[in-house]
Order: sequence, then structure tokens, then C-alpha cells
Amino acid sequence: MRSVAFLPDGGHALSVDDHTLRAWDLATGRETFRSRDDAQAILCMAVSPDGRQVLTGGRDAFLCLWKKNE
Repeated sequence: MRSVAFLPDGGHALSVDDHTLRAWDLATGRETFRSRDDAQAILCMAVSPDGRQVLTGGRDAFLCLWKKNE
């Protein structure tokens, strides 16, 4: 695992591994989201203090801003 971030709600986490961003439900241990952009090859992430936005960086030198939908 390259990196893990726990979200402020206390019930979810994000991880980056194998060039993929994943979201997890900590109560069930189930994956709730997986990035679908195979071209980006995600290497790192940063989470906003409120947990509503995630910035990822990839091997392709692009940044991607992910926003939580309501």
C-alpha cells in the first residue's frame, strides 16, 4: 500500500495501491469505489480537511481533483 487516508467521518478510508485509488467502508471492510482511469497510474493522494475532495497525482505528471457527490 502506497498510502492510506482516514476520512473525517470516521467511517471511511481511501487508499492508493497498484496505481488505483480506492474508497473503503471501515465498518464492513468493503471497497465502495475504485478509480477507473487506467491511464493515470495514480501514485499519491491528498485529502481535504473536510474529506470532500481528494487530489491525486500520477505517473503521467497530471493532477486529478476528485469531488464527493451529494
